[in-house]
Amino acid sequence: MRLSRLTVCGLVLCCLTVTSGLQASPAYPPNRPALSVELTDGKTLSFTLSELEEMPKRVITTHEPNKHAAIEWTGVNLSYLLTHLKISPNNYSSLRLEALNNYSVVIPREDIQRFDPIIAYLRNGKSMPISELGPLYLIYPFDLYPELNVQVYFNRSIWQLSKISLNTE
Repeated sequence: MRLSRLTVCGLVLCCLTVTSGLQASPAYPPNRPALSVELTDGKTLSFTLSELEEMPKRVITTHEPNKHAAIEWTGVNLSYLLTHLKISPNNYSSLRLEALNNYSVVIPREDIQRFDPIIAYLRNGKSMPISELGPLYLIYPFDLYPELNVQVYFNRSIWQLSKISLNTE
């Protein structure tokens, strides 16, 4: 009888230990600045997740680079954000996008005009904590354009996006 109580207690302790590690990562605060856009005049504008969510949204279903299942991404078109800020395509030649970990990529103006990537703030209907590559992820519509399924575009699909700068060169 005593052995079975110890066994039961051990199993309960084991189950508590396993389930405590399964807690969800905290979501990024919706009213904390999540994205900054540095303009050519040196001004920087900041956007919270709430502000981005108020903009017209676009939903695309596509595969994340190197993943097997399609994912539903919800976000704002990068082209819309630029238009909203009154940034004409003639005012930049490319964009430099930077992640929270300082990884950066350069996106040519032609990518934005041709493929219309989105700044996603939801993956499969859920917000993306920093620990899950969020809160923002620039995603291209890989399934819509087969020519995007090469490493150069996978590299440009930047997660933990935090800053956009305009290049005029």
